[in-house]
Amino acid sequence: MRIDRMCACPFSVCLVGFIASATHLGTPANALHVFWGIGRSPLSNEVLSAVAFLFLVGAYWMMAFKRNFPDKIAKPWLVLTCAAAIVFIACTSVAYSVDTVPTWNTAFTPVNLLFSGLLPGPLLGLLFTGLAQAQRPLGDLLVVAVASFALVAGTITRLVFYQLHMTVGF
Repeated sequence: MRIDRMCACPFSVCLVGFIASATHLGTPANALHVFWGIGRSPLSNEVLSAVAFLFLVGAYWMMAFKRNFPDKIAKPWLVLTCAAAIVFIACTSVAYSVDTVPTWNTAFTPVNLLFSGLLPGPLLGLLFTGLAQAQRPLGDLLVVAVASFALVAGTITRLVFYQLHMTVGF
């Protein structure tokens, strides 16, 4: 089994998260109205970046079933997908940095979102590359180190935020 085909598993996890996040938009029938604000609404930009990321991942997964999926196409596609993931995290950070919710409108929000992406992402990658019995050129130790760093740094960030919130009150 090609490792490319195994990206269906983390892709499914992303889709479940995307569907779950769509439930907080209010009336599901109004969900498509979010696209009217692209470029001026942080929520619209977040949704667009999520759709772009999921489209790139899903299309890559479907292309992986071709017999000859050349590396000349696959590798740049993966780089573009990783860039889309970073844009998605950035757009989500902006969407949650709103004046109306002071506890979200801090520097801690984008930092926490970054660490929240760096924790499960590498672990899911490690799990599914293991299931695909693929070689991991970066090695298991590096992947676990990144996830461990994200866990420790994210925990410290949350504790600092909590302490500041309790003492300063923002």
